Amino acid sequence: MLFIDSRCTFVIEIFIIDSFSTDRTVEIAREYDHVQVLQNKWENQYAKQFNWGLEHAVITTEWVLRLDADEYLMPELVEELYDKLPALGSDVTGIVFKRRHIFMNKWMKRGIYPVKLLRLFRRGKGICEQRLMDEHIQLFEGCSVEFDHDMVDENLNNLSWMCHKYVNYAVREAVDLLDIELDLTGAGRTDREKYIGKQAHGKRMKKQTYARQPLFWRSFAFFCYRYFLRGGCLDGKIGFIFNFMNAWWYRTLVDAKVFEIQRECGRDKEKIRKYLRAYYDIDIS
Repeated sequence: MLFIDSRCTFVIEIFIIDSFSTDRTVEIAREYDHVQVLQNKWENQYAKQFNWGLEHAVITTEWVLRLDADEYLMPELVEELYDKLPALGSDVTGIVFKRRHIFMNKWMKRGIYPVKLLRLFRRGKGICEQRLMDEHIQLFEGCSVEFDHDMVDENLNNLSWMCHKYVNYAVREAVDLLDIELDLTGAGRTDREKYIGKQAHGKRMKKQTYARQPLFWRSFAFFCYRYFLRGGCLDGKIGFIFNFMNAWWYRTLVDAKVFEIQRECGRDKEKIRKYLRAYYDIDIS
């Protein structure tokens, strides 16, 4: 497995949190040294699954690295970790990486790069925010620093798979936007005490503004911003496909879900909660 091979070079322990997958993931993973597989039922929320892993994995290292299955670190970032981590003071409890997206074998250098994410944190000093979407590692104490080199998001699945992923994400993103607008759960509130990184916090503030813009107009405006103002148009045909799918089609689908939910439930919070449980198996009570 490329996922495991690319990580065994610089980590001491790997924990895979598996939701009782039916492919050969567990079988293959157990062939590797220093890899432990923990299984927990998927409850339609990434944060809950990740935090379950933090609680149940016997982690012995000082630092914890969060990586999804389609992510890896550039060799330059690995070297930077070796050079800088030993010299950090105890007040530094988190490390922010720049993430580059590789789409159809092409680096999307414009439009979206760099996305800055807090992904490395001292054991016991961080947790994943309890949100349906846009969840970040939140530090309990201390501060974070930003490293120079990149991690990579490179999903190798085809466009059909990505479309299905966006369809599944859309309703959760819709709920996140409704939460900001209607305060369904409280998770949509901006809390400066929950440190998630400077850029991530800035994007969270922008999302507050985005959520209050007119439906469908805002998705078109976001595409124009990414594709024209941020230069996504300079990444060729692949750049157009990426920005169209990610910044316009997906965002329009999210708005369609918001429209659907509000058409059925209006602004009644309890009706929205019941509707989400009945039709999307999402419990936000």
